[in-house]
Amino acid sequence: MSGSESFSGWLEYFPEVVALLVVLAGWILGRVTSHVIGYGVPWINRVSVRWGAEPKTLLTPGFAKGLKALAFWGILTISVVFALSLLSGSELTEWLDRLVEFSYQLLTTFGILL
Repeated sequence: MSGSESFSGWLEYFPEVVALLVVLAGWILGRVTSHVIGYGVPWINRVSVRWGAEPKTLLTPGFAKGLKALAFWGILTISVVFALSLLSGSELTEWLDRLVEFSYQLLTTFGILL
């Protein structure tokens, strides 16, 4: 039995368990990403100082905190939307898909402006 057959079998007989595992994986990935950002921003600041950056151009702790929260909640939201789409194709899933698509556009716009 291949991996895709195994997954579709699980999804067919235990969709709630698969959806719960997807949300759990999203939560874990969000926490890991948040911790990486928490350690990465101070590292970027230290490297920037070594390369001669001005202290005013460093990333602030508030920016790091906001970026950590955005990464965690963004990943968790996407995993919940995916889990809901595995369970059913309801209007809620379509609305959440549009919300995720809008968040991608918003993040792209924010990145361009930054």
